Amino acid sequence: MQRKVIRAALIATSLLCLSQQKVQAQTITIGDRVWYDVNRDGRQDSGEPGVSNVTVKLFADANGDNVADNATPTATATTDANGMYAFNNVTAGMYFVQFPIPVPAGYTGYTTQGAAGVPQDQWSACNVNTGKTGTHNFTATYLYKDAGLLKNAEISGTVYDDNNAGTPDGTVFPNVGVTLQKDGVYASANTTDASGNYTFSNLVPGNYTVVLSVGGGYNNVGSTDATPLDGSTNVTVGNSNVSGVNFGLNYKPTATNDNLNNQTPGTVATVSNILSNDSDPNGGTLSKDSLSLVAPSGATGITTDAQGDVTGFTVPNQGTWALNSSTGAVTFTPQSGFTANPTPINYTVTDNAKLTSNAATITVDYNTLVTLSGTVYNDINGGTIDGIPTNAINALNALLVNGAGNVVATVPVNTSGQYKFTNVTPGDYSIILSTTAGTVGQAAPAASLPSGWANTAEGITTAGDGTANGSFAITISSTSISNADFGIEQLPTPTSNTAAAQHNPGGTNSATVPATEFGGTDPDGGTLTSLRIITFPFGITSITINNVTYTAANFPADGVSIPTNAQGQPTQNIAVDPSSAGPSKVRIRFKITDNAGKESSDAAILDLPFLGIIKGNVFNDVDAMNGNDMVDGSGINKPSGQQLYAYLLNSAGLIIDTATVTATGSFTFNKAAENTTYTAVISTTNAAIGSSNPSVALPSNWVNTGEQVGGVTGN
Repeated sequence: MQRKVIRAALIATSLLCLSQQKVQAQTITIGDRVWYDVNRDGRQDSGEPGVSNVTVKLFADANGDNVADNATPTATATTDANGMYAFNNVTAGMYFVQFPIPVPAGYTGYTTQGAAGVPQDQWSACNVNTGKTGTHNFTATYLYKDAGLLKNAEISGTVYDDNNAGTPDGTVFPNVGVTLQKDGVYASANTTDASGNYTFSNLVPGNYTVVLSVGGGYNNVGSTDATPLDGSTNVTVGNSNVSGVNFGLNYKPTATNDNLNNQTPGTVATVSNILSNDSDPNGGTLSKDSLSLVAPSGATGITTDAQGDVTGFTVPNQGTWALNSSTGAVTFTPQSGFTANPTPINYTVTDNAKLTSNAATITVDYNTLVTLSGTVYNDINGGTIDGIPTNAINALNALLVNGAGNVVATVPVNTSGQYKFTNVTPGDYSIILSTTAGTVGQAAPAASLPSGWANTAEGITTAGDGTANGSFAITISSTSISNADFGIEQLPTPTSNTAAAQHNPGGTNSATVPATEFGGTDPDGGTLTSLRIITFPFGITSITINNVTYTAANFPADGVSIPTNAQGQPTQNIAVDPSSAGPSKVRIRFKITDNAGKESSDAAILDLPFLGIIKGNVFNDVDAMNGNDMVDGSGINKPSGQQLYAYLLNSAGLIIDTATVTATGSFTFNKAAENTTYTAVISTTNAAIGSSNPSVALPSNWVNTGEQVGGVTGN
């Protein structure tokens, strides 16, 4: 109505001018309106507002080329509050109207010029690029030079990798597809830029929906409307841009299965902090109080926390599960008599973006109790564990020891050499053979055997574990073991001996040590394989073994081992050089080894007596020691033609050596032992070794004048 009134006024003015035509040139009015084309259809629709304070210019164009004849406009007008303008009192002629370029502030362009199907009095006459109308030959008032302005309304926002839900924020998320719908119909599509931003431009007022295209496992966690998890936001566009239509995306956290193995049947089992192996792929933090058990079908006594997370329940006929929301620990308490494995349960964890993980499984495995047994053998040959079962005269115990070194179980070895542990929980242990029983729960005693016994091998194979120390490690699974065996044996015993006396070779000469003088026994009935001379023998200068000569300077610190026959007699030659040329004793200390490779604990002694030489003379002592108190004179052996014999008697008066006096009157005894008192006798009687004390007998008319030893005075 307002427009019609304004136009009527302009026409009236024109008519008034025509009535004066006779006295001046014809003048006209050119103009109309600048308006905001809200719906961008090129038509002045009812309710679309005029735009005020727009400067409009009229340029003369006499040749009609749509280029101004000069830079100075013929007229200038400014739109009023309703967007109306008019160039009044304009001389009729060729003109075009220039609307401002650039467009007025707050607008982005002009609407379609001469839109199809729109009447001239409702269209926009303005070129969208130049702001000009076409050149027109105005011969009368013309009120159809309108211009429609446009506003390019926008919807914009940002997509975030949002770890905390609520208002979308966090790290920007590029390359996310965003779709725009208008009134439920697809309108446009876009993709977020490197900064996570998107924009939909050139939008007409109306109702829109921005929809996020989520993929790659991401989930909607936030938006700017009341339904933040559906990935879409409804937006009403009016005459201005709509910004901040933001979205938050996030991965779900990942929960990982937890397994607790090797539990003792019938005991409480606790899985410590099930959250420890869970993760948030977005780098967010997972909280223990966001854990929730999943109660299985049929569970009773279900408990929840303030957030509604399940913290416990009971599975009938099995036991109770409980979650500690402070530590993340989950405990299974079996009901009385239940020793099997409980049915695994599930749990989830929710992150700060309110996304809940996959369901992970908690499994508790209880061990199957098994039997562990073995045999102790009198293993006389070493090597493989075998022989006759024994308990070493009721002196042995088998102890089962845990990794902490404490006794788990202890049993005596029976008279058949056997032992057995029952109801053993699978795990890593040691088995010890000891003369001490030990106490369950206390530190295990050391492995030990009765005196005179030694370990030969132990283990679950016949070869043993290679240490032969009375203890071995064993891993027990779900299968019973019956061959955790030990091999032991009694140590061999070397035999001490004093060999028959032999002649001292004297000088640097050596005497052979008879092999038969060595020996020993094996109480288990085994055989002997070697002996070891443990120290350099006493009373010698050197010892030669298998053609290798040793002195005190080069004798090995650990002795010399020599192979023997089954009786412990050496099979290599042994010879010694006594350090004394006279009567002496050589002492050899040795140990013996049996066919189980075990050496005697004690050493034996072999004494080798060497005999000295006693020499003397029989003199025809004509002065009967009267001249110098010495036995002297010329040697004689057959006084009055009767042969003289010399005898060496021991303390028992038995002859141990004899000698026939030589022509020079000399005689020699070769069987004198060291540190022994003897009696020397001469007689014409020829007596045998071993006979009793012979009488001193000389030919008639001969008498004894004296006896002496060395250079001392005779008697």
